[in-house]
Amino acid sequence: MTKESRREDIAECGAKGNESVNFLPHEIQAAKQPDDPNDIKAMGRLTKDWAECMRDRGYVYLEYCDERCQYP
Repeated sequence: MTKESRREDIAECGAKGNESVNFLPHEIQAAKQPDDPNDIKAMGRLTKDWAECMRDRGYVYLEYCDERCQYP
């Protein structure tokens, strides 16, 4: 994995940003459901979908960076 391939995977899984997960306002609004009092639940759904996509591509969540999160 390289920085560029990770960035491509982040984008292909639906998030914006180089190393962080961000969603555009129109994407958040599209994910909102009628009973959502604010954007938080919509952002949670988008983040969950993004995380599942990244897991499907072989990524794992690391609470703390170790040698597995270093780039070649």
